[in-house]
Amino acid sequence: MSPSDATKRSVPPVFIAKPVRVLREPIKRFPRRQFPQEAAEYNRRMSVEQMPLIRRGFQPAASKRPFESPHHASGEIQGLALSLGAHLVGFSPLREEWVYADRDFPGPYAVSLAMEMNAEEIRKAPGPEALIETLRVYHDLGWVIVKLAQELARMGYRAVPQHPFSRTHILQIPVAVDGGLGFLGRNGLLITETFGPRVRLGAVVTNLELHADAPRVPASAKFCMTCRACRDACPGGAIPDRPQPVNGVLKFKIDVDKCTPHFGSLLGCSVCIKACALNPGATNSGA
Repeated sequence: MSPSDATKRSVPPVFIAKPVRVLREPIKRFPRRQFPQEAAEYNRRMSVEQMPLIRRGFQPAASKRPFESPHHASGEIQGLALSLGAHLVGFSPLREEWVYADRDFPGPYAVSLAMEMNAEEIRKAPGPEALIETLRVYHDLGWVIVKLAQELARMGYRAVPQHPFSRTHILQIPVAVDGGLGFLGRNGLLITETFGPRVRLGAVVTNLELHADAPRVPASAKFCMTCRACRDACPGGAIPDRPQPVNGVLKFKIDVDKCTPHFGSLLGCSVCIKACALNPGATNSGA
């Protein structure tokens, strides 16, 4: 199947071979002098408040709380995650392919979480406002992840938090796709029906048996495969015209070498998020 045929027939990622486990690329760190004060404060609070809890881990209670069924368990965990502040919640069996090659498999189930970023702040990208908003959501979502892991442990189940600002076990976007939160867009980001690409992702991996959500591909996904708004707006020209095979998956592969210099100099950039025609309220969305 050629890339052009795949674009017409399906929405990437299209599996052309068994996906290969990959090593995690180093987390992009900004020079401290570039951080706006508010962003630096969110970063500090995550480092001193959340990361020690995650490194320590969450010891499950001696006895497991029983659930009537995986469906019942998913309903309760979804309600709990939403009450803690998550905006989208999905469940899926964790595929080994989505675990980084240098990390142990933490499965068997993943609770995928998404939190919306404020539209007004993202519309100011590139600049400090978008970076501050990104760090705010990382911080707020981080507490959702920590508290959900704590609750799962109190119920007697293993809980391995996947904080968006730490060295996680899993690739967040494929797991979120499996959990029905959205699809992989041309810009390399998760595109959701509710918020477009304007979300940040996290997860908790657990041994509590959960009812899996089916991946969902909305009609707008086909539009994304032909729209070039993000590609045209990208300051580094890092978004390709066509999908290409990467580790057994046909997808739009962001050129990291072209993205990274602008990502750093523009304080996280976020231009591809801002430009996406599938943002709620955007014109020419194809919806």
